[in-house]
Amino acid sequence: MSAGFWRAAVVVGVALALWAAFEWGVPRQGSLVELPPLPALRPNQRLAQAQHLFPNDWIGPESFAFDEQDRMYAGLADGRIVRWDGASERYELFARTGEDLPECGTYEARRATPTHQYTLEGRSAADTRWCAEPRCGRPLGMKFDAHKRLIVADAYQGLLSFSPAGDERRVLVAGSELTFPNDMAVLPGEEGTLLFTDSTHKHRRRDVMLEVLDMGGNGRLLAYHPANGSLEVVLADLHFPNGVCLHADGDSLLINELTLFRVIRYYFRGSKRGQVEVFADNLPGTPDNIRRMHSTGHYLIGVGAKRTQPFALLNSLSPYPRLRDLVAFLLPRRWASWLDENGKVLEGYHDPAGRTAWISEAEEWKGHLYMGSFTNPFLARIKIDDEQH
Repeated sequence: MSAGFWRAAVVVGVALALWAAFEWGVPRQGSLVELPPLPALRPNQRLAQAQHLFPNDWIGPESFAFDEQDRMYAGLADGRIVRWDGASERYELFARTGEDLPECGTYEARRATPTHQYTLEGRSAADTRWCAEPRCGRPLGMKFDAHKRLIVADAYQGLLSFSPAGDERRVLVAGSELTFPNDMAVLPGEEGTLLFTDSTHKHRRRDVMLEVLDMGGNGRLLAYHPANGSLEVVLADLHFPNGVCLHADGDSLLINELTLFRVIRYYFRGSKRGQVEVFADNLPGTPDNIRRMHSTGHYLIGVGAKRTQPFALLNSLSPYPRLRDLVAFLLPRRWASWLDENGKVLEGYHDPAGRTAWISEAEEWKGHLYMGSFTNPFLARIKIDDEQH
């Protein structure tokens, strides 16, 4: 090729580099996370066999709780909390965390640009629905306390408490005091302290992918003390703290750090009180919620965006804020995984075709594994057998 061609190529390359620096931002030093090679896991088709229950009705069943009568409670994208006995084809409305609006619960609105203003004037129908989410409410993690009240972390409304009948709603911590309340655990004991994650102080849930791609230590673990209504910061500078689960020892809490692909263990009592250690590292994808299987003692993790080697998308794009925005909704989710009692990654539930994707939580219930999602328009279920243990 001629020298003129190469000169033109250099000019174009420099121009593109300058445009990229202006448009997407200069790379930020220190934002990359060095990750070890991925663990080798045997692929399978288990997740591909899942049944889809309540299609186009249960939109985004993110998380579950179970009462003393062994009924399932699920929080949906439109702000509803529904209750189901697992046997019939019918369920009932238990409560709502926000307003009942026609715009609630439509997830196609995620196409709205991350930097848009959240006003209704001049918006498309999709944008209007997305803007309405803070008013509709978005229930995420939920647990029952010792008084049989359902405690719900709503991404916008805050930390809420519902009576057993669902007809009384109390605000424990207002949404204005938090940015992204996510998941919780009720500590054993008479006081019933709630430990819950506030995933980030920078972005609300509707801009969740900006936080994922930011990869910063913007999150916290908080404690709510019911006896006096006080709120305490337990841990800070966490990297998208997401799902939490009590460890079997009763003295520690497992916390998923989504953007570091790991699970940490925080000791809230005992000889190691206040200490933090890594429980599971180098996970095959972004961990969402974590729950313990009653039958085996293993820990189930809803795995979000799958990691690939040698090119790690989240890691490589983290210095470029504007470029991250363009790919924020292109990450595939089609995996659930489990850990043993020592944090070792065992196997998982895979769906290479992506028919059952975007898994947020997996719960063992009545001989089946039920899988939630923040976006799927159904509740996924597969039968548990000995081979899957």
